Amino acid sequence: FTFTHVKFSGRGEHIPALNKVKDLITECQFSGNVFPFNQEYSNWETDEVITKELFRNLGIAMACVFVTTLLLLADFFGAVIVLFTVAITLVNLCGYMHTWGLTIDVVSAVNVIIAIGLCVDYSVHICHAFLTVSGTRRERAAAAMVDMGPAVLNGGISTLIAFILLAGSESHVFSVFFKIFLMVVAFGLFHGLILLPVILSLIGPAPYLNAKPANEEQKITDKTDQISVKL
Repeated sequence: FTFTHVKFSGRGEHIPALNKVKDLITECQFSGNVFPFNQEYSNWETDEVITKELFRNLGIAMACVFVTTLLLLADFFGAVIVLFTVAITLVNLCGYMHTWGLTIDVVSAVNVIIAIGLCVDYSVHICHAFLTVSGTRRERAAAAMVDMGPAVLNGGISTLIAFILLAGSESHVFSVFFKIFLMVVAFGLFHGLILLPVILSLIGPAPYLNAKPANEEQKITDKTDQISVKL
């Protein structure tokens, strides 16, 4: 038999309607495999599970980020700080997605998951540079910014240039990709170059045993600048 739905305004209405149809079919106790079918039902089924799937995948991705960062940094507290920075970036990203009119669908969910890998770069390099120098926390944070800050900034700018041409796209896929990755670069650079150094200067982890003094790194940089000027 056939039936018609009223016009729905969003997932808050069409998901309960789909579940109600399934319940009615179950209550009728038809023989055989009976199920409702409509072209829109595939989209409604996706809307029903996409939020749960997104949070699950975010949790798995964050766990992978923590384990990988822990192995490469070889410092538990440093890995926790990097994970915190990545989590804050994702919170800002998801919040501004709503402000920019983006909803949680297949396209945005995939881009958010991919964005986690991009968020890590802006924080882990600064944290690693912080661990490789000794001295006070403030001296080490300043040395990390001098040593790795320009490279991280250049990486963010080059990433932005790579997809800036998608800004005028009328395709939903490309438009969502541009908006999400623009926010990832902006928030990633902000947290990696501004928030993270402040956190490290206050509660940063201890340096490696073979770390070089922060003043020595600054002296080497000054000598290099002097040689460049003389040449």
